[in-house]
Amino acid sequence: TNGYFLSAQSGNTGGLTWAEVSGGAWTLIGSQEADGETSLTQTGLDASTYHSFGVIFSGMHPGTDDVTPQIQFGDSSGIDTGGSDYSFSTAQFGSGDGSSFTRQGSVSSATIDLEGQDASTDRVGSAAGEGWSASATLHIGSTGMYPHIHGTGFYRTAQPHPRTALFSGSRLSQIVVDRILFKFSSGSIVSGKMSVFGIKHT
Repeated sequence: TNGYFLSAQSGNTGGLTWAEVSGGAWTLIGSQEADGETSLTQTGLDASTYHSFGVIFSGMHPGTDDVTPQIQFGDSSGIDTGGSDYSFSTAQFGSGDGSSFTRQGSVSSATIDLEGQDASTDRVGSAAGEGWSASATLHIGSTGMYPHIHGTGFYRTAQPHPRTALFSGSRLSQIVVDRILFKFSSGSIVSGKMSVFGIKHT
């Protein structure tokens, strides 16, 4: 049965028994691997089972140079793409002595930007060795807060320079999120993987 595993039991003459996964477990909901698509969508997020989700972006390599990684939420009606559906904030730390610091944000946007550089060649690069990776936590199960995401990322810019990004963002209405979409601000995703894990608190 889904959610059970084989457990060794010293007092069990058979040696093994089926046991239910207890609180704190991460369960893979699904993975999406890029191969030239313009976006990756993961469905099957179940708010009745999980209130929080771990989202891992591994080696997202854009087909277009100097682009911004973005995420959107959706429910059973599809992905929300309205021009004022989201708000977000980001902060970036540059290479070298770390003194390069920029910040961006929006109170009304069509996406949640996961990196907020607005200067040319400071966004995610598409050359060999460049791209975007990140770890994020998505919270969708609380009726007291809108669905929101926060995390950290690493990328190499079109200059190229290494940068660290902090990001957070929210859907600006209460929806039952059951899917997320990742894309770059333009062009395709040549390669990379997005994996989503359900997190059980109890």
